[in-house]
Amino acid sequence: MNQAIIQPQVLNKMPIVASIGKTHRIRSRIRFLLRAFMMIFLEAFLYPVLRGWERLKWHRKVASVTLTNDPVFILGHWRSGTTFFHTLMAQDAQFGVMTNAKTFFPWFMEAGKKSVVRAVIARLIPEKRWDNVALTPDSPQEEEFAIDRLFGASAYTGWCRPARLRRFFEKYILLQFEDEANRTRFGQQYLYVLKKLTAICGDRQLLLKNPPNTGRISLLLKLFPNARFIYLSREPAEVYYSTIRMHEQLFARFATAASDNLGLPLFVSDFYTRLLDRYETEKTLIPPNNLIEVKYEQFIRHPEQTLENIYTALNLPGFSNALPAFRAFLETQKNFRPASYLLTPCERAVTNQLMKTGNSSSSHY
Repeated sequence: MNQAIIQPQVLNKMPIVASIGKTHRIRSRIRFLLRAFMMIFLEAFLYPVLRGWERLKWHRKVASVTLTNDPVFILGHWRSGTTFFHTLMAQDAQFGVMTNAKTFFPWFMEAGKKSVVRAVIARLIPEKRWDNVALTPDSPQEEEFAIDRLFGASAYTGWCRPARLRRFFEKYILLQFEDEANRTRFGQQYLYVLKKLTAICGDRQLLLKNPPNTGRISLLLKLFPNARFIYLSREPAEVYYSTIRMHEQLFARFATAASDNLGLPLFVSDFYTRLLDRYETEKTLIPPNNLIEVKYEQFIRHPEQTLENIYTALNLPGFSNALPAFRAFLETQKNFRPASYLLTPCERAVTNQLMKTGNSSSSHY
């Protein structure tokens, strides 16, 4: 089993998280320069042709798209099992899903179906995510990355600019915009991405997994009043250490400016508390029978039963038809072992308490 062993301290000292050192900074800069060179090459030669082709074919169609069925949104804090759940539920062919190919080239999603373009995408994306989850051009992906690439309007820009991570997360997840006009603009940008995805997917109902949406329920309901929501939760201690590791790994890959004092432990606990507070407040806006809450630990133990309960609770058709595909995917995952955190009962209890209270006053961001 792949184990990431963390030895946290008591509350006022926990946890010890390694900063991004000189080696990481050098590697990050090299990766950034190579990535920049590749993107400049693509932008100068390939993108203009594909953008023009797709604009001619899809621009008017996207503008006229109406989502026949409001989407199904998978919510939950990062590292709560949403990726695995999304990939499993996406085996149901009735749903349209965002994929790596579409998020990598959101300007021309249709072109991503072409073999030549897919070959380019396959070469550019890594074989695995930072957490050892396999990646292919067709792997389900968060639409947040498409929003980021199209409009630069995403919390995930913070992974490129660590010193402003908090501001990006507050603005684009907690929706703390300068004024209502900017909030409305962001909503229209998000809607454009989903309309384009719907046009490409042939009007299938969208199944979307995007942790930032956990703080956007009011906005999503304004766009899609009859949307359905699946909320995953996981033990806070597991989420805490895994989220810190996630940020460290993504900073190391994408940060264009290094920082030796990231303040991640305090940021993670604080933002976790604020995000869950927002969720608890806004979930009351969801119409009856359009929300189901799922515990990750229960889902992992009984995935088929959990899926059946979800389809029943949200009045989604097609569970029986999709069951063979669910079982086939689960069979491929039976040997996968995610990172685990060896905590004493005391460490686990203290971390869980920390995640309930947060600590915004001491954060570096």
